[in-house]
Amino acid sequence: MKGILTFAVSVLFILNIISQDTVSVQTFTWDNNSRRGVFQFPDDPNQTYRKILMYYNMRCHGARVGVSGVGCGEWDYSCNTFITDSSRVDSNLATIGNFVISGFNGLQFYYTTLPINTYYRYVQKNAKYTGVVSEQKRKIGNGNRALSFESSNGTFRGQYVFTAQELLATGASIGAITGLDLNVAAIGNVLPHFRIRLKAITTNSISVESPEIDGLTEVYFKDTEFKNTGTQHFQFYTPFQWNGISSLLVDISHSDFSPVAPPKFSFHDVGSTDQAMTTNNIEKSIVWDGVTAKTAGGKLSMITNEITVSFWSYGTPQQQPSNGSIIEGLDQNGQRALNIHLPWSNGGIYFDCGFKNGGGDDLFAR
Repeated sequence: MKGILTFAVSVLFILNIISQDTVSVQTFTWDNNSRRGVFQFPDDPNQTYRKILMYYNMRCHGARVGVSGVGCGEWDYSCNTFITDSSRVDSNLATIGNFVISGFNGLQFYYTTLPINTYYRYVQKNAKYTGVVSEQKRKIGNGNRALSFESSNGTFRGQYVFTAQELLATGASIGAITGLDLNVAAIGNVLPHFRIRLKAITTNSISVESPEIDGLTEVYFKDTEFKNTGTQHFQFYTPFQWNGISSLLVDISHSDFSPVAPPKFSFHDVGSTDQAMTTNNIEKSIVWDGVTAKTAGGKLSMITNEITVSFWSYGTPQQQPSNGSIIEGLDQNGQRALNIHLPWSNGGIYFDCGFKNGGGDDLFAR
C-alpha cells in the first residue's frame, strides 16, 4: 500500500446494529505508547451486530518514508494490523463441529482407514470387416519426425488438425471415413484406453486457450498393442461423415499410469504450432474451461466495492506449503486487482485486493 504511511495507528471500530444504529468504539490513537491492547465492545444481550468495520489512519514521524529499516518502509506493503482472539480458538472451530459429513445427520459415522477403490466399467469396441465394397486410402504428410503419445504422468491427449485444403489435395472427397492408419516407427507397450475422436471444424487452427472439447465423435476405443513397426490400421466402429469442406480435427488420448516404453509414430512437421497441441499432465487444480484455468476477460467487471469468495480446499501435504495463488484477477492494465495465496511458503494465507492510482494492493493475512 503506497501513499501516506503512518507509524502510529489510530483505529476506530464501527459496529452496525440491525436497527441501523451505529456504535463507535475508539481503540488506539496516535498518542498511545502501546502497540497492543484489549478493547471491550458493548455487551448488550438485546442487540445483535450485522457488521464490524475498522477504520484507521497511519502516519510516519518526520515524513521519513523509506525502505527496509528506514522510516516506515516496513509498512509499505503490510499495515501490520493484527486482530487476535484471547481465547486463541480458531473462528471455524468455535462455530462448527470438528467434523462435517455431507448428507449425514446421525451421531455415529462408520469409516475405515484403509483405501477404498472406485471401479469403473468401460465398454471397448472391436471392429472387424465383414466385407469391403469400395475403399480408398489417402496419405497426408511425409512422416519426417518420430514422436510418442508420451504419458509419463499417467495420461495423454493430443489434438491435430487436417485442413480441408490438405484433405482435398490428396484426392479425398465427401463421404464416410472408416479408419485411420498410423506408421509405427518404434514398437512399444500397450496403450490402455486408446481413444480416437473426430470433429469437423470451420477453422484451420486450434488454441490451448480454447481447445475443442465439445461435439467430438468417438470412432475408436480399445486397449491397443503396437508389436510391429510399419503401418497399423485403426478400424472405426462407426464411420465419420466428412462434408468435403470442413477441416478435420483428430483427438487422440489414452491413459497409462505405469508406462514402460511407449511406441513412437511418424509425424509430419507442418512448421506451425496452430495445427497440433498435446498435454500429458494430471490436473491438480480446478479446471474451468478446458486445459486451462483462465477465464475470459470482463467476467469480473461487475464487481465494485465488495466480493465474497468461498470454497473448500485441500492441498497435498507433501507439496505444501508452497508459493501459489488459488485465484488471481487482473484489470485491463494487467495489474492485480484480486489475489488469494492459499497458502504462501510461510504457511500464511494472504488476501490481496485493490491496486489504485498506481499504488500497491491492500493485503490481509491470516
